[in-house]
Amino acid sequence: AGDAAATVTAQDLLERSYLVAQDLSAADRVAVLQELVSAAQLVPPEKARAWTEELFQAARDLPDERRRTLQARALSGLAQSDPEAALALLQQMEGGPPPDNQLPAVNTRAFAADQVFEALWRKKGAAAYDLIRQEAQRLGESGDYPFQAMGQIIRQLGAKQAEKGQALFSDALSGYQGRAPSFAADISFAAMLRPLTGVLPKPLLLRGYRALVERLLDATPPDLPVSFQLSTDKGATEFRNLVDLNLWHLLPLVRSVDPDLAGEIVSNNAAVARAQQLITGAKWRNLVNNRPNSAPGQGLAAMQNQAQVVGAIAGDSSESI
Repeated sequence: AGDAAATVTAQDLLERSYLVAQDLSAADRVAVLQELVSAAQLVPPEKARAWTEELFQAARDLPDERRRTLQARALSGLAQSDPEAALALLQQMEGGPPPDNQLPAVNTRAFAADQVFEALWRKKGAAAYDLIRQEAQRLGESGDYPFQAMGQIIRQLGAKQAEKGQALFSDALSGYQGRAPSFAADISFAAMLRPLTGVLPKPLLLRGYRALVERLLDATPPDLPVSFQLSTDKGATEFRNLVDLNLWHLLPLVRSVDPDLAGEIVSNNAAVARAQQLITGAKWRNLVNNRPNSAPGQGLAAMQNQAQVVGAIAGDSSESI
């Protein structure tokens, strides 16, 4: 009996768990499938694909946000081993609700698309260009353009395939301008733009930055209390919403592309103007979050989301801090 027990493999245990799950309630079965999918690297690829597809379909009966989250996780895992199968499931995934003015939430379908497209590009390279572009355009029509993945692909196309990269950027800009205003989309589009400086021609970059700046200058800040204090030897000022903070972090990047557009930010946003006045000629400066993850009544998920949003806004830009 000891020898028999010693030969039981991790795959055996996972398969037994799957069989037991068939007799559980729908909610419990989904929970087990989620764990099985997370350990799918321990079973043959065809079994991992079958479990992922079953989790994706079983999640259809769950409430909207829970369903989208589980389906996105399932696609993210499957994409690493079988991006083509993940793409087929992505085409079945429903989009999220229209944007509101609450704490910017992760766009689960765009997140899933990012994972699928990046994996497909790693596997097939330029041979997947047309398919990825077509699917990204389809998602963009419903407001879920995958900015992150397209930004990475544009960088990898580089100077040798500049025309293809520029075409993808034009698609991304159309996807951004064609959707309803959303601060989450503003963050995603800004994160795509930042590393493209030096990759795309300045006139094309300027079109992107102008679209972003115009939307941010006209945006209503998300309903999230924030307090970032900028201190210098000349005094201090405070950023009290995420739109002002985003514009402040974008300012040096915009200035590198078009000083006149940077001037428009300073002229039309009082918080940025105050900050710019303080840092001009200052000997030192420091930006501190006075309220890290402490908004009253925020749950853990909301606090984690706030941290992700602030991190996405800051990006790699520290020039204006």
